[in-house]
Amino acid sequence: MLVRSLLAAAIVGALTTSSVAKPVVEMELAVMGGQGPEFPKLPAAADDDAGNAATITLIDGRRDPNGAGVGVLNDGELASAADAPQSNFFLSPEVDGGRLLITLDEPRDVKSVRTYSRHPGGRGPQRYALYVRDSVDEAAQDELATDPADENSGWKLLTEVDTRKLGTSPNGTAVAIKAGDGDDSLGRHRYLLMAIEKVEPDDMFGQTFYSEIDIDDGQQHDPPPGRSTLEIEGGYAIEFDTTQTPQLTPWVDKVLKPICAEWYPKIVAMFPSEGYEAPRRFTITFRAGMRGVAYTAGTSVVCAGPWFEGNLEGEAAGAVVHELVHVVQQFRRGRARTPSWVVEGLADYLRWFCYEPQEKRPRVNFDRANFDDSYRTTGAFFDYLARTHGAEIMTKLNDRARRGEYTEQTWEDLTGKSVEDLWLEYVQSERQQN
Repeated sequence: MLVRSLLAAAIVGALTTSSVAKPVVEMELAVMGGQGPEFPKLPAAADDDAGNAATITLIDGRRDPNGAGVGVLNDGELASAADAPQSNFFLSPEVDGGRLLITLDEPRDVKSVRTYSRHPGGRGPQRYALYVRDSVDEAAQDELATDPADENSGWKLLTEVDTRKLGTSPNGTAVAIKAGDGDDSLGRHRYLLMAIEKVEPDDMFGQTFYSEIDIDDGQQHDPPPGRSTLEIEGGYAIEFDTTQTPQLTPWVDKVLKPICAEWYPKIVAMFPSEGYEAPRRFTITFRAGMRGVAYTAGTSVVCAGPWFEGNLEGEAAGAVVHELVHVVQQFRRGRARTPSWVVEGLADYLRWFCYEPQEKRPRVNFDRANFDDSYRTTGAFFDYLARTHGAEIMTKLNDRARRGEYTEQTWEDLTGKSVEDLWLEYVQSERQQN
């Protein structure tokens, strides 16, 4: 997608409509204050603005899985560190740009729109176009996803933003878009659209680290029900989102949060690597219409609401513990990609043989099983290896995988035996005991 071409086409439409207020764009670099980045003239990121209850959706482009999900964009906080991918939303290097749809909870009189970035170098400047819709009526998703360059899309260009002329700051940038010519409002809107461009088109990794989007309607708003942040030991924070599944909120608050507070630091300690820091902030979101159980992408854990609702007295908590391992792992691609059976086996080893009580541990059917069956079977195999070769073997295995250095030779290096021979030993040992 070439956002620049969209802007040129949309400007014509913007000039022919009287419903879009002429805005003023203010931009400035952050300075470092006692509590983090501060802006001399513009307000700090807000946690009581109308955007706090908005739904933000990436409708075009691709998110970089090394960063956070869109939930960080309206949590009222800026990233705590100057270069913190897990606390910022940014696009994949494989795309030229993308579009963020911002849906307010109801039509609101928008006084200003503020965007904040947080990066010390080339990913700090902001480049985007902001669109609004004339109509405040509810619209279908496919209608909202229409290319804004289409004159019949319903989108009108409000303004363009490019902070590159400010230079870069080690602490980030802020932009405020507000009404000009004596107006006190940008108009009454339900939908806004940010068409994001790369900072530098020729820079493969020139995607802005966006940390917050605030929509100010002149009123203070309570946080939406179902969203909360859990601060835990070690400076970690987990953002929970049950806005689509409010029936799960009591279970999350009473059962899941204490488990996460206890086990996330334990998992971090169990799977270290030299020079590696596990994500300090991540999200756990429950979706109403999702199938399956759960998955983790970067620092976003996404859980299937229907499955969890039916398993609250069973495997629900353990399934999240499994995903916490993936948050900590953050495996990268190296000379060879780590096989999925190793990735999932490590997660299920910790879940079933460290977290779950002994009576719940899975039993392996050795007539049909193999070491690379993944999940519970591989987890049980890894438990045998931890008992016979020391628990540190799992730490070393995870470290090899994280550094992208896992190969079949890994087993010879760690135990002096092939994985096939280790599996045969495990099978013989279990059959002798039974």
